[in-house]
Amino acid sequence: MTTTAPSTARHALAPAELPVLFSALGLMFLHTVDEAFGHPEPGGTTNAITVVVVAAVLAVVYRRLPRVWRAILLLVLGLDAAVQGVLGHVSHIVVGDAVALDYTGVLFAAGGVMLLWLAVNVFRAIRR
Repeated sequence: MTTTAPSTARHALAPAELPVLFSALGLMFLHTVDEAFGHPEPGGTTNAITVVVVAAVLAVVYRRLPRVWRAILLLVLGLDAAVQGVLGHVSHIVVGDAVALDYTGVLFAAGGVMLLWLAVNVFRAIRR
């Protein structure tokens, strides 16, 4: 038996919500794959697996979450990714001591910013 996502206004998704969510996670995954295999770092494989698991869990539960919980989840994930990307990679590019992995770290930071943008829009949809 298959179940469908709740159709109440409380759970309604914006048209671009899922594409933006999975695009952001895709950018983050590209960086973690580089971290795991392209320019191996300690814990890189674990990070790549974590992003895949988070994406899989979100694919299953995201539609079922009320808007407020989706917004909170996006805010937490977005802040974490944006801060890690900016402090761990973008800052190295800015000061000029970047290594190859830092350039894909910009993708990770961009994914975090996309999640933050999405969180803001989901919060705004709650108020409507």
